[in-house]
Amino acid sequence: MKTKLFIAAFAALIFTVQSATAGGPKSSCVPFKSMEDKSALAFKSGEKIEYSIHYVWGVINADVAHANFSIDSANFNGRSVYKARLYGRTSKFFQNFFNLREDFTSWISMDTWKPVHFTRDSKEGDYRITNDFKYDWNKGVINATIYTKKRGTRVMELPLNDCLFDIPAAYYTLRNMDISRLAEGRSYPITISIDDDNYPVTLIYRGKETKKVKGIGEVRCLKFAIGAIAGNYFNGDEKIYAWFSDDQNRILMAFECPMKLGYVSGRLENYSGLAHDFSSKK
Repeated sequence: MKTKLFIAAFAALIFTVQSATAGGPKSSCVPFKSMEDKSALAFKSGEKIEYSIHYVWGVINADVAHANFSIDSANFNGRSVYKARLYGRTSKFFQNFFNLREDFTSWISMDTWKPVHFTRDSKEGDYRITNDFKYDWNKGVINATIYTKKRGTRVMELPLNDCLFDIPAAYYTLRNMDISRLAEGRSYPITISIDDDNYPVTLIYRGKETKKVKGIGEVRCLKFAIGAIAGNYFNGDEKIYAWFSDDQNRILMAFECPMKLGYVSGRLENYSGLAHDFSSKK
């Protein structure tokens, strides 16, 4: 059993979020509602959401990891921000074999809804990778410091545009998409920045569908197809499917993801502090 199998299981959730993200006013981006009216946002400070990640391959058919999103009001260098965090790790049983931890934090301006800082601190056994991104919106660059055990510390600039987000900022921004302006079946080009590169992918709105989620029940959802990038975990011809609740919360309810080795799915497991009634749940 290779460590990468368990990394892949958690990576599927990360990929689902990062692949389905865009922002800003440009026509090529996914359209979003105005962020000015805080009462209309899909979330509020104090919200916590937990996902269970399931992996099937050979004799493995189990929940192998958990991922937690949280968002709170904070102050960052004198600015009012949202502190958005994604923390995930392998389930307790699998930690005895492969101990994987992923920790992403983004500080997002309440005024402009643009990320101002992002960090990643990920460990898998004795391997470690960190990101420290400082967003310079005036110059249109990300000042990135990246560390890996193999390559040491590298400092570089990454191009920045209004349709680019880091992973935690992506999750919360996507939940504020304007469904009334999405065209069913249309592909939207998207970019995500992580580690030392920017990654373009596509998002396709597939309309509305009722999804049965284990432990939750039937939920009215908005369905999306996401194009995967060829690499360590994907051949490049797969489609990841993701379902978001069809209510004001726009919670990611579930995802399904075929991979080179096996099949990964994820589902909402626990939630608290929602901004709105969970009205899409039947």
